[in-house]
Amino acid sequence: MALLLFGSAGTMAYWQGWVYLAIFTGASAVTTGYLIQRDPALLERRMSGGPTAETRPVQKVIMLAASLAFIALLVVPALDYRLEGAQVPRWLAIAGDLLVAVGFAFILRVYRENTPAPCCI
Repeated sequence: MALLLFGSAGTMAYWQGWVYLAIFTGASAVTTGYLIQRDPALLERRMSGGPTAETRPVQKVIMLAASLAFIALLVVPALDYRLEGAQVPRWLAIAGDLLVAVGFAFILRVYRENTPAPCCI
C-alpha cells in the first residue's frame, strides 16, 4: 500500500497518504487482534481472499474488479496530488479519513455481531 501511495504521489511528503495508511493499518490491527481472540476461524477464512480464492468464475471476476478498484482508490488520489490536480481543502481530506475510520468501525461491529458466543462454539 505504501508503495502505491507514495510511488504514485512521487514523494514521501504526501501527508494524506500517511494519515490513510495509519488509519488503515491501525484499524486492520485492531480487527485482526479481535478476530485472533474471538473468532480465529473467521480470521483464517478472511486470510484467503481475492480472485484466486474464489471457485466460481463470476466471483473471480467480481473479486478482480474489487481488487482493481482498491488499487485505484490508492493510486488515483496520489496521482492527483502529484499532478497538482484538485486542490482538496484540508478539512475535507480529514473528513474523508474520519469516514474511512467509521467504515472500519462498522466492519468490526459486523464481526462482533456475527461472532458466536464462547458458550456456543
